[in-house]
Amino acid sequence: SAGSNGSISPTPTAIVNYGGSQTFTITPSTGYHVDSLIVDGVKVTSATSYQFTNVTADHTIRVTFAVTLIDGYRSFCADSLALTKDNKGKAGLLVKRKPVRAQFSFELSSQSEDITGLYIEFSSGIEIAYPLITNPPSQGAAVDTRSKKWDFIFNPPLTAGQIVTISGYSREGKFQKVVKYFWKKYGLREGDIVKYPTAMVNNLKLPMPNRVNVLAEAFLQGGFSSTDGMIIGQNRKMGQDSSKYYAWYQAVKYGDVVKTLYASRVAKMHTGIPKGFDQFNNNQIMKSKQKMLSPTKYDNVLLADMIALKLSIVSSAMRKTPLGFGELIYENPDDSTNPYNGKMVKELAAIGDSLMMGYYENGTHLFADASVYNLFDGTIKSINLAFEGKIDTSSFADSLILTATNLLADVPFLRKDSSIVPAIIIPINNLTEEIPESFELCQNYPNPFNPVTTIEFHLPVQSNVTLNLFNIVGQQVATVIDNEILDEGTHQLDYYPDNLSSGVYFYRITAIGVQEDDGSKQDAKYTSVKKMILMK
Repeated sequence: SAGSNGSISPTPTAIVNYGGSQTFTITPSTGYHVDSLIVDGVKVTSATSYQFTNVTADHTIRVTFAVTLIDGYRSFCADSLALTKDNKGKAGLLVKRKPVRAQFSFELSSQSEDITGLYIEFSSGIEIAYPLITNPPSQGAAVDTRSKKWDFIFNPPLTAGQIVTISGYSREGKFQKVVKYFWKKYGLREGDIVKYPTAMVNNLKLPMPNRVNVLAEAFLQGGFSSTDGMIIGQNRKMGQDSSKYYAWYQAVKYGDVVKTLYASRVAKMHTGIPKGFDQFNNNQIMKSKQKMLSPTKYDNVLLADMIALKLSIVSSAMRKTPLGFGELIYENPDDSTNPYNGKMVKELAAIGDSLMMGYYENGTHLFADASVYNLFDGTIKSINLAFEGKIDTSSFADSLILTATNLLADVPFLRKDSSIVPAIIIPINNLTEEIPESFELCQNYPNPFNPVTTIEFHLPVQSNVTLNLFNIVGQQVATVIDNEILDEGTHQLDYYPDNLSSGVYFYRITAIGVQEDDGSKQDAKYTSVKKMILMK
């Protein structure tokens, strides 16, 4: 079957001689492409043809088509980035390229006449989100809580030597096996128990990536300089403008961006008024490079929107999203006086950098009026939202490529100039984040501090982590991390000792490697203590 947006030829009701073969050709209508191809209830790789060989039973083929987005793009908004979770529901983590299920198909031969049932036991439980299908059709149900053991009933009964195809998805990221199966006749076992038949199809399937995957790969593959990273504002460390007078945001790790966008422990995003790099939340003057600006330290929605805008520009230039986003031109038909009309998206990003920095005049650091920041933030926020939407991919296994979400024609305030050649960033071949070689608890910074300090530590393996705070006489006064499982990598957190008085304190980490999914164990254990000074 196929809808009106394409066709299958010959018609899906084609009759094929027993043991013969048949190739079906799939032809999308103009403006459409093959979205999914489902054979006997199992989704297979999208294609424009499919061949059945050695046909011994009825088969079904179903194709769905989707609109091909010509001049379609993808963007990211700050809120969606901030609230991104991995498949385990953990905030701010990317989805690993690790199989989560297997697509499988087995062919089993009936051993005698008048077979009415089949018992089958799989090595991995069946993913109930996808149907477990037999051909010829049957009524089937799991007979255990883990969905590994199944009973099927056939009506009409099977003949001797009749082939039964059973297809579905496992819910584990390893190859599916049929541990054993046997046929039944009117509820009783008929014939031998067969173990470990060969699979006809056994393909491992990756999960859908998330927005943090795009952010991570933009850093790991050179979208942002390995030395400079992502900069919001302008690096004034070198040159005539001393860093003693200016502040800017400069993250060299994607994890710093994640923690900047969202303070997970207090569930806070940037919601503060758009402004420049003037003062922290505690009214202290901002100076020099800031590698992490959590909303609990500096709350500014414009910072978050600028991060999202730059990610959209860079991921497009890397062709992880459709190319040319940064070269789109802003033209607001509802506001002809908007000073940003006629500017390319990447030009607006540069304007935002300048606005964030402010300027010095007669020895005073000045910033634009609030109305300027409000208008600019409203402009780039609308651009960020223009192509935001559900994540879908055309590639993930070897390279991450997201599909477009909206057509440019559906966004009235953006247009394309075909004479402008889009900038291209060639990704470097690096999909592996650098994992720490050993455990390490770093010195908190700043130290002494008031009212907040950052604690950083490294985990070479996924670990069960506890971080406690003690006073100078050894009494535990706070628990910062309470027996929490954290992935391998570098972790940072902002700590606010709200109820503590000034003085010397010690923070101690205990990290124990946790059991891996394959059952192997990590025996690593680490404990370390550092001193911090709180000055109120």
